[in-house]
Amino acid sequence: MKDRYYTWLLVLAIVLVAATLRSPITSVSPMIPIIRDELEVSNVSIGLVNTIPLILLAVFFTIRSKYFLKSLVLKKTLLFGMAILSIAVFLRAVGGIITLLISTVGVGVAIALGNILIPALIKTSFPLRVGIMTAMYTLSMNVIGALASGIVVPIANASDTWRLPLQIWSILPLLAGAVLFLLFIKTRNITSIKHNKKTGSNALLRSPVAWAVTLFMGTQSLITYSVYTWLPDIAIDKGFEANEAGWLIALFQIGLIPTNLIVPILAARFTNQRILGCTSGLFLLIGVLGLIVSETALIYPSILFIGVGAGGAFTLTMLLFILRTTTINESSQLSSMAQSIGFLVAATGPIFLGYLEEFTQGWLIPLLVLTLSAVGCTISGYVAGEAKKVNT
Repeated sequence: MKDRYYTWLLVLAIVLVAATLRSPITSVSPMIPIIRDELEVSNVSIGLVNTIPLILLAVFFTIRSKYFLKSLVLKKTLLFGMAILSIAVFLRAVGGIITLLISTVGVGVAIALGNILIPALIKTSFPLRVGIMTAMYTLSMNVIGALASGIVVPIANASDTWRLPLQIWSILPLLAGAVLFLLFIKTRNITSIKHNKKTGSNALLRSPVAWAVTLFMGTQSLITYSVYTWLPDIAIDKGFEANEAGWLIALFQIGLIPTNLIVPILAARFTNQRILGCTSGLFLLIGVLGLIVSETALIYPSILFIGVGAGGAFTLTMLLFILRTTTINESSQLSSMAQSIGFLVAATGPIFLGYLEEFTQGWLIPLLVLTLSAVGCTISGYVAGEAKKVNT
């Protein structure tokens, strides 16, 4: 009975932590036009709101892969991350642009902890249920992310401020932290991750499989976080109201959900994941091209296509950290490499695309950049899907 209680508590912790990993970003995205106008800042400055977490993700993943995991156990580290996240999310909506950007640093560190430690926790705690737990993890992340993006503008309109809708999302990390604390006091003697046969960072840098996974991660993340940041502006440019633009972000998140559920099941049944990787990239490509050529009526299916492709690519990437490795140590190192480099690539999206829009006075060139990223995602997804390990 105790084991069953502990297992369900662990599942709840994973689901709640996952819920905090996307909502701090998606809750800001629909508010960007409002925040930019009230604080009177440029596209480049407001683009930093989503760029800073990605840079911190990249830097922190690299540092953590060498030092942090060795000194702290998973649950204790996640508890620490949830405390940081709750404080940072609340403070982000206090003051002006400087406070917003400084608090965003804390958000980035906490999200980095969750993104890299949850897959390792799944592999150690549910080695025979990796697919279903990964599906639950990504589903929670995207459902709550969709909810966050959909309700923030109506709450802002009702409260006549953009600050309250951002601050309410500090509650989720508190709930996740409470469950993690219960786990911690029930498992005081838990040891840290057991390191099996070691695959060094240099070995991964020489692995074509590892680089394919990294490129797959980087290209899909660049598209995803660029859409999070600039879809409201693109939609407003096409004639949508700010309130409607927020729900378009929610529609994008809803598009993520089906592939969050389906991809783990299919990946487990296929001998390789080439079709899944390639198809995810093609959905992204079709969706981005749709944004280029479509007017108001066609923007809905275009956004859904991008959501389906991004959901498939992200979920498959999380699975590839496990499927392309043989030990927990390898899984953690591949996750660190792919997410540190991948998020560094993704970090260029929000700020660079914002600059291009201001420079060219339109969204055509920025969307063409995303088209090239979708092509790269399709190719790298096919290569990463081959049934090979990083150490072969």
